[in-house]
Amino acid sequence: MRTLQTLGETAIEFIINHAETRVVIVQADRLQRLADTLPTINTKLLAVVYWGEPPETAIKVSAANLPAEAVQPSLIAHAA
Repeated sequence: MRTLQTLGETAIEFIINHAETRVVIVQADRLQRLADTLPTINTKLLAVVYWGEPPETAIKVSAANLPAEAVQPSLIAHAA
């Protein structure tokens, strides 16, 4: 597991592509950093799970680059 807080966009892209990542779990305020890299990611992400309230632009960019059902709020966050 890596933290998006300290990684640049090229590092995020490299890790996701080379680890063949399928699921990313991210805090809502970091979702935009991930969303900005989605157009350059070659691996097929199956899901992006976030918790908290993300910026609306992050949701739109993510939804434009992933299947609609792939971007989901955390069920754990809703249960709390």
